[in-house]
Amino acid sequence: MRRWLPVLALLLTLPALQAETAPIKGWDLGYHDFAHYRVVKADVTDSHRPPNVGHWDGATSIHGFFGHALDPKGLRPARTLTHEAWLVLPFVFRAPPARPRVGQRVALSESFAANSRLAGLVGKGEQRVVALDEALSGLRVQLAGEATFRRKTPAAGEPRRPIALDSAKLSWESTYDAARRHVTWVRYTLTFVSRRQAPAVGQHLNRDTKPRTYRGTVELKLERVFRHRYPGFQKDVDRAIESGCRVLEKKWQPDGVFDLHPPERRRPDARVMGVGETALALLTLLHGRRDPLSEKMDASFKRLLERAPATFDHPTYELSLAMMALEARRTPLREARLRAQGRLQGWLKRELTATERAWMRRGTRFLLERGSRGAQGAETVTGGGPGVLRWTYSRDRDLDPRTGRSQAWDNSNTQYAALGLNAAARCGMDVPEADWLAIANHWLQNQERAGRVRKPFHLTAHPSKTAGTKRRGHRYDWRSRGRPSAVERGWTYHHFLPPYGEPQPGAQIAYGSMTAGGISSLAIADAHLRQRKSARYRREFQQSVGQAIRDGFAWLDGAWTAWENPRHDLWYLYHLYGLERAGILADVASVGEHDWYWEGALQIILRQRKGGSWQYNDGEWAGTCWAVLFLARSTAPLPVTTVTAGG
Repeated sequence: MRRWLPVLALLLTLPALQAETAPIKGWDLGYHDFAHYRVVKADVTDSHRPPNVGHWDGATSIHGFFGHALDPKGLRPARTLTHEAWLVLPFVFRAPPARPRVGQRVALSESFAANSRLAGLVGKGEQRVVALDEALSGLRVQLAGEATFRRKTPAAGEPRRPIALDSAKLSWESTYDAARRHVTWVRYTLTFVSRRQAPAVGQHLNRDTKPRTYRGTVELKLERVFRHRYPGFQKDVDRAIESGCRVLEKKWQPDGVFDLHPPERRRPDARVMGVGETALALLTLLHGRRDPLSEKMDASFKRLLERAPATFDHPTYELSLAMMALEARRTPLREARLRAQGRLQGWLKRELTATERAWMRRGTRFLLERGSRGAQGAETVTGGGPGVLRWTYSRDRDLDPRTGRSQAWDNSNTQYAALGLNAAARCGMDVPEADWLAIANHWLQNQERAGRVRKPFHLTAHPSKTAGTKRRGHRYDWRSRGRPSAVERGWTYHHFLPPYGEPQPGAQIAYGSMTAGGISSLAIADAHLRQRKSARYRREFQQSVGQAIRDGFAWLDGAWTAWENPRHDLWYLYHLYGLERAGILADVASVGEHDWYWEGALQIILRQRKGGSWQYNDGEWAGTCWAVLFLARSTAPLPVTTVTAGG
């Protein structure tokens, strides 16, 4: 009997031994889920920002990451939402070893070669297991570590990067909850010195080239893991839209003016919202489900229609927004219902008053007359015609006194002109076929010429069957034999390189908001030309437009961020509204593997301020409008016929 006692004791303790040695798994974060961290405390000294004002100020959601950014083994996140924290995530948020032991050390190494901002950077350090705490909820692993970073010497022919990190050091402490499979608490200290190199052709720089010194100690706590389209998500969206619209309504006076003071208390010299700000607010309120026939709407639109386009401060932007607002006001309710049901097969007639129709006709004529026309690069696709058509601000002082036209242009004004003409066409205005061809040709000629090949690359159509026809896949999703599925090619604010014009300083690489604008403009031109069954819109031209749209989406996927304007330091909310237009006009539900609406909407919801507004560098008024327009899916789809392989 005595000889069996040790065996019996071993059998009784075996389950306990197995439980103690059970391996710890990595992150539990679904592909589309978002881990949101709240800033508990921050002590930051940054030469490029005022003391203790960082990227988290007023936007607590800016710390976090989506599940698609986890590394393949699920041990650590691979992407984050802020420039500084690109250095932090692979180290600070790393899961512990599968079988942690107190005092255990793990060597860490991270190459940032795939990161556009920190390409060529290498970080090395170690992670230490400090303690193992057995709580009621399960095992918690206390971790600590340090890392340093250096920059590899660029290989011959490798493009120079705009940001050069001279030195960086990182130290951290963290807690990993083995039961929840998340890092639940973090405190890290990051120091670095970086400098922006002198801009070269093809680079985009928004800030000065002075060296930047940064030292910050930040404490974060896991606030919540947002599961993909969680129950109550739509209620949160509706609540954000409503509170955003109330911010605008607080300045909306009975006489139609957007101002803090009613007419009787308004000073004669008081500045009220300009045409563009008023039109943007009206467009937002209409999509925020405000009564389009209310007395305030009547008063506001009366003020808009009294102004001649030539008297606007920025005619292209402001006129286009006003045309979009008027078209939204006169959109039949039946069309909105058919759109929601997925049975919309064409635009229903807009019943404009005689005054509104005359104003819309003048606006259409003004845009077409003020556009800059040329034959630059036309022979590439169109065989010598119809040239190109693009816009700048269209102010009188921009015009050439000899020709009455402006030869200047930019893609931001050009996309808004296309949106304005699209609204005019929906209201029954005639936009010549040659002009749609020239608009499409402009965007084709000014897209990047080369990029990374994506093979395969797929686009997923939105579930709504807005075309009213049977689909054989997405209308821009084809794969021709012998051709790459897509090439990452985007757009910038102006032209890129000769022979397409002399390079302009400050805006020479593709970035997110302009790439989204290029996709939207091409989709609009494509839809109108197909509806007309234009004989001049030949198969080769159709293929070029379709491939350009696919390539634009491939660029957005390759540079994807839902938390900033990709490859640009500014205009984040402006980019999101552009992404919404591109997604709906091209009928795309996901960009690559990214559910663009979910990722953008979640960021907007979490970034909303207590008063209901949003503010980035876009400004509070415009930022609030763009955020609400994104959440409301304000852009109406283009009901066009299905495009088969290659057009």
